[in-house]
Amino acid sequence: MNGVGFFFADQNNPFLVAMVVTLAIAGIETLSLVMGFGLSDLIDDFLPDVDIDSPEAEGSMFGEALGWLNVGRVPFLILLLAFLAVFTAGGYGLQLIMRGTFGFMLPAIIAAPAALALALPATRLTSRGLARIMPREETYATGNDDLIGRIAVVSLGPVTRRTAGKAKVSDETATRTSCACVPPGAASGSYPTNLCCW
Repeated sequence: MNGVGFFFADQNNPFLVAMVVTLAIAGIETLSLVMGFGLSDLIDDFLPDVDIDSPEAEGSMFGEALGWLNVGRVPFLILLLAFLAVFTAGGYGLQLIMRGTFGFMLPAIIAAPAALALALPATRLTSRGLARIMPREETYATGNDDLIGRIAVVSLGPVTRRTAGKAKVSDETATRTSCACVPPGAASGSYPTNLCCW
């Protein structure tokens, strides 16, 4: 059996289908990015938000499984592509080893579950690595409580009991934040909500 015949063999049909779906999704995603919108973003907006760190999700088997696969840490489409690619590579690799070692390939009904068993932990490791390098939506909103005890540098105006000044302070992520500041004992009711007092 030549290389092309191996890929299209009946025993490899699940892996061929997974490979075609992977290539189709990757092509559509690339085309959508060129056109100015991401298919991955559209799918993530369509799917319900899953908070895998919530107490309700942590107690359920479904929530634990989603957390184990890193759902929510990487976009769903990327997770799906990683799973399909690992399933395809694992399935073809398994069949290649079987053919080279024993001279035959496993039937698809046995090879597919075996490849699935290999693909799930591999998808977890792949998605964990992708989660570290992929940009994600983050907020750098800082509350007043986060600034307590931090040293601010006055950047505008004199700070008196009658006038507030502007100061810059770094939060725990080393993000510089501008805030109004007043000296201790000044009435805070007439000032903006983000006050630095010292």
